[in-house]
Amino acid sequence: MKELEFTTLKVKVNRDKSCKAKAFVAITFNNLFKVSGIELMDGGREYYLQYPTYTRLTGEVKPASYPICENLQQKILDAVLEKYWEAKKT
Repeated sequence: MKELEFTTLKVKVNRDKSCKAKAFVAITFNNLFKVSGIELMDGGREYYLQYPTYTRLTGEVKPASYPICENLQQKILDAVLEKYWEAKKT
């Protein structure tokens, strides 16, 4: 199986200073699978990604998608932060 590659990585900076979400992210992997609704969050000491969630009938909130492998999590975060800082400059 081929490794997951980012074929498209879109980062839209949130200009609302009062919001913890600093950017909204959409990633396409290998031109085959797209995940949108990701938020780049300011955790105070560090940034992290909040992946899309859904609410079950019981009211429990569950993640709809997320990377399981820690290496992939870090790879995505690094790529998003790079794009975020580029976009903030403009």
